[in-house]
Amino acid sequence: MAMRRCLSRLLAAATLLAAVPAQAADPAQWAGKFPSDKLDGKTLWETLGPAFDAAVGARLARTVRDGWGPEVPVVVQDGWTIAYACKAHDCGDNNVTLAISPQRRIIACTLVGDDKDGGTWREAARPPRAAGNGCPEGAAVIAALRRAGLTP
Repeated sequence: MAMRRCLSRLLAAATLLAAVPAQAADPAQWAGKFPSDKLDGKTLWETLGPAFDAAVGARLARTVRDGWGPEVPVVVQDGWTIAYACKAHDCGDNNVTLAISPQRRIIACTLVGDDKDGGTWREAARPPRAAGNGCPEGAAVIAALRRAGLTP
């Protein structure tokens, strides 16, 4: 019983890490801007901080923050803020799509390394799930999240 309580507390703590801090800038402020554009001196990637690391892994988060490659403007749909970046000259096999809920929960779809992966849905404190056919972009993200059972 004590072990179950301990695991429950650890999971709760990990889930808190996966949320963008309330005092951080509202991710929706980047709508129409690129994630690497600075608002109040920080990029969207920097604003997400440890929650971004927890969702996609510290190594990939650092790579994206360091200017991974092409980005598209941030989209806000149904309250979700959606950002995308990829590896220069190799977007098809190396990209990340990030969806941030109105409650600031981060869900990411990553495709890194090769096309055999097919994309992976990632969220802190939850096991990765296969996306199946790559990572969606823009407005298609919300529909894909719903199909995968990842939206409330």
